[in-house]
Amino acid sequence: MNYFDEYYLGAFKKFATFSGRARRKEYGWFCVFNFIVSLILGIIDVLVFGDADGIFGSIYGLVIFIPSLALLVRRVHDFGKSGWFVLVMIFVPTIALIVGLLFIQTSKELGMLFLIIALALFFYFVFLPIFKKGDDGENAYGSDPKALNL
Repeated sequence: MNYFDEYYLGAFKKFATFSGRARRKEYGWFCVFNFIVSLILGIIDVLVFGDADGIFGSIYGLVIFIPSLALLVRRVHDFGKSGWFVLVMIFVPTIALIVGLLFIQTSKELGMLFLIIALALFFYFVFLPIFKKGDDGENAYGSDPKALNL
């Protein structure tokens, strides 16, 4: 089984497919290959342009945005959440971070508390799609992808 073709390139083949479900394995392997490609492009940017914020990493970020968003939406569908839950995953830690940064100006203890909460929420929402088991059988978003890909 070629994981690169099936899971990384498979996300590009389903470029803007926001319906259906994606397994943990599909999402996890996509993240691994995405990290490797990003690392390689970052090294190339440093070697060519002298900084890690070069053009190759920026172009890759634009290219990968829609396929990774579509895969994340399919992943949250697998454990029964709406695609709109992705907004919760993004905005709840961001709002906690902003509140923490605002409070740290006046009350260091309260600001640090919100920053710790923001960090905990960030890690929870980053690792939730990777480790949360999908619904067994069919759910509102489609049939079980694990049953289809034994």
